[in-house]
Amino acid sequence: MRATSLALGVLSYASIANATDEPVRYEGFSQVRVHVTTDAQLQALDRLGVQILNCGIGVGPLDVIASPKQLEALSRLGLETESRVADIQHAIELQRAENRRRVAALGISDPFADFFLDYRPYDETGGVVWYMNELVARYPSLASMVNVGTTLQGRTIWGVRISGSAAGA
Repeated sequence: MRATSLALGVLSYASIANATDEPVRYEGFSQVRVHVTTDAQLQALDRLGVQILNCGIGVGPLDVIASPKQLEALSRLGLETESRVADIQHAIELQRAENRRRVAALGISDPFADFFLDYRPYDETGGVVWYMNELVARYPSLASMVNVGTTLQGRTIWGVRISGSAAGA
């Protein structure tokens, strides 16, 4: 269950959405633990383009999200894998249904309140950065946007500072 939450949490914040408002689908994708024993294997894993979920990447066990083709390639490379989540899309749908059930039980009617019940892109319209800007617009005396750094790809990493006075932040 912890691995599922980690995988779904990463997917919810990753900039992997397509250009439309349609959510990204993960039919056939799996989360597996890959046992990497050499730098050459690590480089081969990188070339495959799997989504690595670990914070630290190096020789050792790595949890990855892989398509069926990527899983076949892992097998051809002789990398030892261990299944963690067999069907990512099914896990997403189960979690989404459970979240909606919980919100309905609470009687929450503000669509802003259930923003994180669906998986969102990071920096596109309707995404996580948009949500942070909406928080700042709704609560200007309490919240302000903060540039907390830059990704390795050169994209801005945004955060929201919540304080007693946003103007003095």
